[in-house]
Amino acid sequence: QGAHVTINARAEEDVEPELIMEKVAKASGANYNFHKESSKFQDSGPQAPVGSVYQKTNAMSEIKRVNKDNFWAKAEKDEENRRLEERRRAEEERLRLERERRQRDLQEAAGREQRYRARASEIEAQKRLQQQQEAENRDKEQQQWKEQAEELEARQQKGFRRSESVEKAQEAASLIAQRAVNPRDIFMQREKSGPGDAVAAAQPGTAQTP
Repeated sequence: QGAHVTINARAEEDVEPELIMEKVAKASGANYNFHKESSKFQDSGPQAPVGSVYQKTNAMSEIKRVNKDNFWAKAEKDEENRRLEERRRAEEERLRLERERRQRDLQEAAGREQRYRARASEIEAQKRLQQQQEAENRDKEQQQWKEQAEELEARQQKGFRRSESVEKAQEAASLIAQRAVNPRDIFMQREKSGPGDAVAAAQPGTAQTP
């Protein structure tokens, strides 16, 4: 009856024969005496040849060989798993860095867009303020020109009326001076004298007969 036993060890030197035999005894379910049975596997000296294809098998050497093979197989498996784990972690790190880079790019692009919009808004506000100030200045200039024009026109009208009044007064004085007889004096004389006298007075330069 065979038994399968697995012994974990870091090196071949860590494998103790007593531990192997104990595990074999437990696995086979028999009372196995290591000191008693191990003498069966000891070389008792030269033996007669059995055949050309026969080779004597040393149980302890075979157990050590199997355990050694298992140890190296497990070591290779562990190394393969370690490399796979390293590759997995490296891939995860690469993906994490890629996500962080994309996130930074998006944040930087959003920041640039926000700064561009703020600058454009500021420029537009300054442009509107400048246009408003220019419009107010034009209105003030137009109002000043209008007031100056109205003032000039008022002065011209006032000067024209003054000169016209002076001219009319001068004409009236000239007409009065040109008259030989003042109509008022004629009327007063007519009231004092009779009708005949009034007629004679009305014709200056006419000689009256005595």
